[in-house]
Amino acid sequence: MFTFRVGIRFLMEDNEYQIRNIQGTNIELENLCYNKLIQMKTLDELLEKWQKNELIFKRNSEKKKNKNTLEEFSLLPEKKKEEARRRYKILKPVLDGEVFVSEINEYLRRLEVGRTQFYVWKKKWEEIGDIRGLVSGDKGPKTGSRNKVVVKMIEDIVEEFCYSGENHTDVSLHAELALRIKETNELREKEDKINNISISQFRREKKKLIDQYRVDQAKLGSVEAKRRKVGTTKEVLTTRPLERVEIDWTPAHMMLINPATGKAERPTFIYGIDKYTGYPLGFYFTFDDVNTAALKQCLLHIIMPKHYIKELYPEVKNRWITYGKPEVIVLDNASVNESLDFEDACLQLGIEIQYTKVASGNQKGTIERGFRTLNDRYFHSMFGTTFSNPQEKGLYDSQGKACITINTFIYMVHLMLVDDLAQSYSEKRKGTPADLWAKALEFNPHLSFPLTQTVDDLKLALMSGLATRKVQESGVMIEKEYYNSSSLMELRSKLKAKYSNKEYHVRVRYDLADMREVYVWDEFKGYYIKAIQTGIERRGITYPEHILERKLEKAEGKNPNPKEEILNKAEVRRKILNLQDADAKASKRRKANKSEQVIVDQEIESVDTDLAGISGLDWSESDQPIALVAPLKVQTENKPDLRNNRTSSSNKIKKRSSSSKDRVENIQSDLNNEDTQQFIDFEISLVSEGLKNGNRT
Repeated sequence: MFTFRVGIRFLMEDNEYQIRNIQGTNIELENLCYNKLIQMKTLDELLEKWQKNELIFKRNSEKKKNKNTLEEFSLLPEKKKEEARRRYKILKPVLDGEVFVSEINEYLRRLEVGRTQFYVWKKKWEEIGDIRGLVSGDKGPKTGSRNKVVVKMIEDIVEEFCYSGENHTDVSLHAELALRIKETNELREKEDKINNISISQFRREKKKLIDQYRVDQAKLGSVEAKRRKVGTTKEVLTTRPLERVEIDWTPAHMMLINPATGKAERPTFIYGIDKYTGYPLGFYFTFDDVNTAALKQCLLHIIMPKHYIKELYPEVKNRWITYGKPEVIVLDNASVNESLDFEDACLQLGIEIQYTKVASGNQKGTIERGFRTLNDRYFHSMFGTTFSNPQEKGLYDSQGKACITINTFIYMVHLMLVDDLAQSYSEKRKGTPADLWAKALEFNPHLSFPLTQTVDDLKLALMSGLATRKVQESGVMIEKEYYNSSSLMELRSKLKAKYSNKEYHVRVRYDLADMREVYVWDEFKGYYIKAIQTGIERRGITYPEHILERKLEKAEGKNPNPKEEILNKAEVRRKILNLQDADAKASKRRKANKSEQVIVDQEIESVDTDLAGISGLDWSESDQPIALVAPLKVQTENKPDLRNNRTSSSNKIKKRSSSSKDRVENIQSDLNNEDTQQFIDFEISLVSEGLKNGNRT
């Protein structure tokens, strides 16, 4: 962790600076790149630079990080995390000064930890600054197969020797195991004999089986053993800000409009207060069940500087001056608070967690009083309040009266915390939280509030949004918005080259309270790269955007009448299908008529006729033959086309039989038809005219 103190170095505006002197909030800087040029900056200006990622603290050690330290601690294998926690537990008393240098050898001997190994851990901790420096590498003994008979023997040895109160070394216990294995093998056949295990493997199995509480109970008594297990129960006095921070959560006594559903719902309010000053440090609220993600978001708000107040909430008169990493966080014993994910994040930042007993609200009375003050002074007087109990509520319609939106509620909470609670005089503390905070800095110039090297380090440890996405040409999509950068496109090219046509996904982290940017894990470089929301200009985003605001836009973008739209789509589809079927039937009829016409034409051509130009027409023997001229194909355009004629006579002609007698009878009957008679008269007139003109065949 890093603080603004004399001698610290950092990079800002492409120059390296060193703090030479601090006078109150004014900091004298020495520019090491320009002949030791002296500049003056205020603490707020430097904090704002750090928050914008324009100021990066410089490490004392330039040694390259171990690859494992680059990974998030919460995402490491559980075995590695457990080993790192054990090493930190051994280191902590020495780091806190509880074990003096002269006592280290005896301390390590009792823990059976090698001196060289201990100082390797200590050196890594000093280089990295958090628990990731204690993560073991991949080298070391592999876990062998576990013989159930041997494990049962070790369990019996632990039960017999370790809970009696005397000290038994691992060497002596391992020897006892070897003797029992030998005695067992004497009664077994050669192929069934049991192999002994090494002392290191014996230690690992013993560690899994032993109950430290029972060991302490036998040696120190029940009271001391319980104190070591659950911690002290007496009130802890604090002497400085951020020494002890109480965090709790409870359903707010009011209903708000949930942007995701548009309905009135009761949110859960997560809140943090400084024990020493009573200053509100940060908050977070959610409509979902409280989980470690919400707790981490609240802790992130507690640590971050809050310079957005003057621009985002101009009605807030005072500055929110709190920031920095707490030393100890006090939580109740709810199962959500005991999540290893939250503990891992605190270990990574070097924050200690203390859990209170069941139903022991007095152990975190500061936060309990803070909730009661907010409810009684504000929430119970707002539209949609639920009051404290049903009797007090009476017939008040909390859901019907609810009308406050998320943005308005956040604005109101800033007014409550910064302009009221932080400025309210406390007789117990003899001052307002804001005055006590300022005086603590005034009378303790050495007091500083730790920050991570960059703001990205802090966000990656505590931001709660986690997703896996495929990198597309437009970037990665989170909550219907694309995020992209040149680094992300470079990563996409490498991933395509490595995985070829296979599916590949990347891990994406994002801040639920600031959706302007996301962080994508680069497996080739071993760290997260940043991607910016591509729709910032389109949507006019300037300030941090809450995840609920994104859900609000999604809800507003939904169709207000989805059922009507579905029915409309079905009606249009049905009409299209009807038109399609109609065309299909018409096409089928045309094909059938065409094939039928071909058959008729073939029948007409196959019939012998004595009358040229009138196919299929025969004369009776009593009629005199008439010599006809050229085929009717060369006749005038006024000649009617028999093939296209749809008269009843043509239809009758199609149905005539092949018998010549029947055809003659049919022709004679057709002569009575007026249309047929006109046609024959017309043909005869044409023939006569041709004879007059001398056109003989």
